[in-house]
Amino acid sequence: MKIDLTAEIALSLKDYMDGDISGAKLSKSIRQNFESADELNKQQEITFKYYIDFFNKEGKELYLDSNRYLKEEVNELSEFLAKFAAV
Repeated sequence: MKIDLTAEIALSLKDYMDGDISGAKLSKSIRQNFESADELNKQQEITFKYYIDFFNKEGKELYLDSNRYLKEEVNELSEFLAKFAAV
């Protein structure tokens, strides 16, 4: 289940980074996968909720190339997904 969850989110994240989808659509993907996840601990729940909210606020704005803060958030989400899949 974790591999499917992270693979789906990682694919959506790649689409976001490529400019194919908006932050709102990435948020929707994270939310859908988060809701189907089993046995998350409290910290994982908080982290998923943070990214759902963060990318939802990004909406249709795609300033990834010029926004260092946004790049950091994308990198941190990628790292979180990698660690989540490894557990």
